[in-house]
Amino acid sequence: MGSGSELIYGYQHVDLTLQPNAVGKDVTEATVRKVNSLKIVADDHEYLLRLAYVESQFGDKPSRSFGTANLTGGIWQVSNEVLLASQDTVATPSLTMLIYKISAKFRINWHDVRAADLTKPLYSALAAQLYTKTLAEPIPDTMAKQADYWAKHYHPGGSAKVFTDSVTTLLKSFVCRTSEDSCFVLDGSGSIAPDDFEKARKWIRDRIEDFYTPEMSRLTKPQVLAKIDGMVQPQSTTNTRAGMTAAEDIFKASVQRLGVPKQIMVLTDGQSNDGVQPAPGLAKAMGIQTMAWGVGPNVNQKELLEIANGDPASVDLINNYDSLFEKTYKFKTMKCSMAQKPPVDTEVADNLLKGEKRFYNYQLGANGITVNVGNKNSGQVTGYFSFTLTNPTAAENDGQFTGSANIVKSGATEVFVAIEGSAPGDSHY
Repeated sequence: MGSGSELIYGYQHVDLTLQPNAVGKDVTEATVRKVNSLKIVADDHEYLLRLAYVESQFGDKPSRSFGTANLTGGIWQVSNEVLLASQDTVATPSLTMLIYKISAKFRINWHDVRAADLTKPLYSALAAQLYTKTLAEPIPDTMAKQADYWAKHYHPGGSAKVFTDSVTTLLKSFVCRTSEDSCFVLDGSGSIAPDDFEKARKWIRDRIEDFYTPEMSRLTKPQVLAKIDGMVQPQSTTNTRAGMTAAEDIFKASVQRLGVPKQIMVLTDGQSNDGVQPAPGLAKAMGIQTMAWGVGPNVNQKELLEIANGDPASVDLINNYDSLFEKTYKFKTMKCSMAQKPPVDTEVADNLLKGEKRFYNYQLGANGITVNVGNKNSGQVTGYFSFTLTNPTAAENDGQFTGSANIVKSGATEVFVAIEGSAPGDSHY
């Protein structure tokens, strides 16, 4: 193979969630995914992720010091008091089973953990999440209530405003231009209050501002935004099936981009007046991912799951339309982590800002697969791959490469590849 290429017969798994003093957005998100997989709490409403940013900006700017034995408390700034409480099964018997699960999944004897171990991201996050189980008050579901919870329990003497300001900054600063084709369905819009309709429309408009690329539409960005601004609130009952069918018709009439993910996002405040099938099933058959977010107290959770074709990760519940903004990080993460599936032997061209990523999924034969990556005009990109993780990053992967890589693994049937912009400005690859 030519210069700059790398022949990868085996692999060595990289996991920075266990590396002392590892920090950053990728490390934090990988750690949160691991902790959430334990189901320590049924739904933490993004509290653990937000806590990492509030306390240390994902480890880049620690806000506290606890003395020489525990210089930072890690990304989650865990105090010794919090660590000891997370180990006290006498005071909180429910911790016993959780500590057993930690041992079984991560091979960590939690009773042996000391303050110095908290520099490892996974240890810091586990302590912070276990601590919530020692409190009588469950993790609140809104940013404002989480701010009070944090100031009362986790950071005594802290200002709730510091929490809300930090989380707002996080939500606004997450840059992610996406490449998939998307349709939004604002369902039940005839039955919601006019103010709520405007809030929903603004949220959709803001997401177009975030994600628009010329490849996504035959219309220019101003034309797309003008159509959203021109939406008139219908005066009708909730007809989810009709909305999804209309979205599917748009996809059928659009130019098909091979391998590019397609998605329908349904925002609904109630229950469909005549069921949702066969729309979700037809979407799945067309290769379209469906998401369903229910807003308010009257949503039918079973129907949301039906819209999402049984995927609980694609379903969410939101108190009211004012809270839509708080879900921005989750929504961007879900959209920007969708893997493209281009045919083998086809070229994919794109451009990335530093830290932005694109994900790809390929079938892996006995002879492996060769991935060639080149910079078209400017910048620099880095590749990561994994045989098990759908979104490999620098924080967790089975290998890293630049240029060209022949990826081979006996018994593996597919490989997930990530390309990340690694230079300032746009990197065209």
